[in-house]
Amino acid sequence: MGGADPSQLKALREYAQALGLAFQVVDDLLDVEASTENMGKRTHKDEERGKATYPSLLGVERSRELSIELANKARRALDSFDQRAEPLRMLATFAVERKL
Repeated sequence: MGGADPSQLKALREYAQALGLAFQVVDDLLDVEASTENMGKRTHKDEERGKATYPSLLGVERSRELSIELANKARRALDSFDQRAEPLRMLATFAVERKL
């Protein structure tokens, strides 16, 4: 509907996959590191449930590194787009820099 060609659609898919994964990694980190008061919801629930999360599998520091790598991958996927994609690039940055 937006008139994207196949290469643009591929780039946007790559962006979305990397962004979604980066967001999940940070969400897992926030569940470990943030307080219930700051999050506005109960934290540490993944650990209590024994869920496999990025921090539990990779450690906190490696999870942080992975989230940055994924955000960079998302931004690189948009290299073929002009400045109109800047809001999407900013969203990738926000996803990994958000803190509560």
